[in-house]
Amino acid sequence: PQGGAGAKKLADLRAYYKLGSAANKRGTGAITLSYRNDLNEIIDDIIARVRNGSLRPGDVDPALWKLVSEQLFKGVEKGYNLSLAAARGSDKLMLETLRQNVYRFSGFKNYHFVLQANALLRNAEGNVKAFSEFRADVLALNKEYNVDFLRTEYNHAVATSRMAGKWKRFKDDVAELPLLQFETVGDERTRAAHQKFDGIIKPVTDPFWNKWLPPLDYNCRCTVRQLSDGEVSTLNVNDLGDPKPGFGINWGEQQVIFPPTHPQFEVEPEHQQQADNNFNLPLAP
Repeated sequence: PQGGAGAKKLADLRAYYKLGSAANKRGTGAITLSYRNDLNEIIDDIIARVRNGSLRPGDVDPALWKLVSEQLFKGVEKGYNLSLAAARGSDKLMLETLRQNVYRFSGFKNYHFVLQANALLRNAEGNVKAFSEFRADVLALNKEYNVDFLRTEYNHAVATSRMAGKWKRFKDDVAELPLLQFETVGDERTRAAHQKFDGIIKPVTDPFWNKWLPPLDYNCRCTVRQLSDGEVSTLNVNDLGDPKPGFGINWGEQQVIFPPTHPQFEVEPEHQQQADNNFNLPLAP
């Protein structure tokens, strides 16, 4: 078990991702056998280095960072329906920008994992735990950070990069197809907060899409459809409330998967300099 700031961070992330909710129980995303095998080996090394004091609070583990970054960028390429190697022109620039964002996010995610792994080294009385207890606690932390959270983050990378790619096509085709219509799936799993958007039609150029372009939440299945004509909705956008923190973004215009407001980008004050230097990690491979 973890106490203090570490426990709060985990609780905040569980709530932020809505882990345990029905909406979040779909898809397995990045969690493949090869990923698990590589992860297990890396985590055993991290456990040993935290235990001997060579991996301290404020540090990151480059091997874990690389593994998680690659998995998240696979989600980006899947959603965008194009690999970076095959991309050209503006598509290449978009994918490079999205890659930089997920690699930077992975560094901050790694920072929090190492920080909390160090916090697990001692018990509530301040004594160093037996190795078996410490290892079990880090493995439990790893399952949350690098399996459960990663699955949600991967699915989010797929959804947002898919919409970023769509947005590029919407702008390319705006002369012939000037309108967009918001669409929900409309089944029993559709969130009530999203259902109120179903059927809304606004021009591609309307600022509505800067705030309400799906996904609107983690594992949101909403989408938009481009139209040649239709009855433009006259609703007052202010009556729709506020987006979930970390959303309310036009993914194609801002070209981001994880915005700066994501809680993983928060760091302890004493580690701000490391964060400003991106923890000495490259922004992209």
